[in-house]
Amino acid sequence: DATIYGAELSGTYLASDSLYFDAGLSYKRGKKDTLTRGQTDEDLADISPLKLNASATYDYDDAGNIQLSFVAVDRWSDIDSENGEQELAGYGVVNFKTSREFDNGLILLFGVDNLLDKRYTTTNTYKDLILMTDNSDTMLINEPGRYIYLNGTYQF
Repeated sequence: DATIYGAELSGTYLASDSLYFDAGLSYKRGKKDTLTRGQTDEDLADISPLKLNASATYDYDDAGNIQLSFVAVDRWSDIDSENGEQELAGYGVVNFKTSREFDNGLILLFGVDNLLDKRYTTTNTYKDLILMTDNSDTMLINEPGRYIYLNGTYQF
């Protein structure tokens, strides 16, 4: 049994017909209502902290857009340490994408996630999650580094 509570605030600002800004800020907290026998830590596992998503988008030619976005997360310090969670550093990541729709039904999307190749972790590790069988310490798994993608869609 547990209780999760939080808040979210989001909005959009239209600077012009072709330029707009989006932002969202969220906070979550979780507490165990009933503790596992022998444990005293009330922090609920896998509850991410304060998070900001912000982006600027420019629409051009009524057929394409360019977007630059920023994701920032506060340090993950309210952790379930008795079940193997570890403190995680806060991070900020910049992403870029652009899309273009052509008259023949083809849509191309090009993007780069983690543009600055930041090393960061978004999820925690637990005692019962075994990734290695060599009796080594519990390890965290980092997110991918810079990620470049190109997607194509054809609509008819």
